[in-house]
Amino acid sequence: MLSPTRSSVEAILKTVITTVSTILQESTSATAERQEESNDADDSEPSKKKFKDDTEVETSATKTLYPSQPRLPKKRKVCVSFGYCGAGYFGLQRNAKDKIHRTIEDELVEAFVKVDAIPQAHADDMSKMCFQRAARTDKGVSAVANLVSLKLSPLENLTQLVNEQLPKQVRMFGKLKL
Repeated sequence: MLSPTRSSVEAILKTVITTVSTILQESTSATAERQEESNDADDSEPSKKKFKDDTEVETSATKTLYPSQPRLPKKRKVCVSFGYCGAGYFGLQRNAKDKIHRTIEDELVEAFVKVDAIPQAHADDMSKMCFQRAARTDKGVSAVANLVSLKLSPLENLTQLVNEQLPKQVRMFGKLKL
């Protein structure tokens, strides 16, 4: 088996490094040119897309479609431990269409919205929160401990903040990142 000499290895490495740096410089300059072109474009005029047959179609600027809004911190999937006295409630499971009969999940979701752990827009659709429950209880039934998992914005002292919003019959014991 032939082993390369030190000088030939160094020559190969030097060639590779030179080639890579040239490619990086070319891609960086091309990116800079594209940015300059996009910055030079007038924001008041709609941009145009070209299709394969060279026809142009006007598209509206994204800034007018999506006004800048403050972004909330990225939500994380957590497991929430809680307990409750079910007297006066219509079970654990929420029915979003039924606003008259209060459930434990209604109380939990409302408390999470009040402390900004979930947005109000997600409160009406449980699938947007990736909400899952470990067990259900019927009308008037209590639970010493139960678990739900859902996506929440990261907040310090979440347990304390949520318990301040919950009625005395419902208590959150803690959360665990999944």
